[in-house]
Amino acid sequence: MRTKLSVLVLVLAIGFSACVKKEEPKNEAGSTVVAGTHKAIVQEVLQVTQYTYMRVNENGQELWIAAPKTSIEKGAVVYFGTTMEMKNFKSTDLNRVFDSVLFIQEISTSPITPGTASPHGDAAAPGGGQKPVMEKAGITVAKAQGGISIAELYSNLAKYGGKSVKVRGKILKLNTGIMGKSWAHIQDGTDYKGNFDLTVTTLSDVKVGDDVTFEGKISLNKDFGYGYSYPVLMENARSVK
Repeated sequence: MRTKLSVLVLVLAIGFSACVKKEEPKNEAGSTVVAGTHKAIVQEVLQVTQYTYMRVNENGQELWIAAPKTSIEKGAVVYFGTTMEMKNFKSTDLNRVFDSVLFIQEISTSPITPGTASPHGDAAAPGGGQKPVMEKAGITVAKAQGGISIAELYSNLAKYGGKSVKVRGKILKLNTGIMGKSWAHIQDGTDYKGNFDLTVTTLSDVKVGDDVTFEGKISLNKDFGYGYSYPVLMENARSVK
């Protein structure tokens, strides 16, 4: 899956045979985004709910990589493009902390032509590499006491941007373990000019289908860099009664 305000991301170019290094760019999550093409041999495979973790060997260097869930066997030769490195990354599914994991958008058993893959890795794209296309659900969720509806939020972003607010909705999509948080998409049935879905980052224990009131800060034009951004995001929210 995978949102950070005005982050400048530079590109570190690495070819199959070239090893000329430039400055490694960091995003606000402390991760390193690296563009290029990689070829590696799979040494170990760990399957979890939404990801496939692989210990691979690339030119004698052992790496852990994570891709959207896929079918890969030990011994396979794999190719992947742009990576986003997350250091000291804790996988909640595996209950394990990795010193370093390279999150990637896609993996292939055939060579990948540079520039053909989607430009954003899963770690920074909680919908699975590309922003999920959310459809409006036929639901009605009452507004939280002292809170606002999703339509009210979108209709007055200047008022609520940078403020902590309460929004109640139903969780329709959830990705966990992304940069140490869960990413939820909630709707309440209201709509303002086609805006009916709110993305929320949280550490609260929630699940798809929950009717929950989130309280968190509204951030506007959050940009994780590398072409992936959220016009509106509720960050570090907690589930409240």
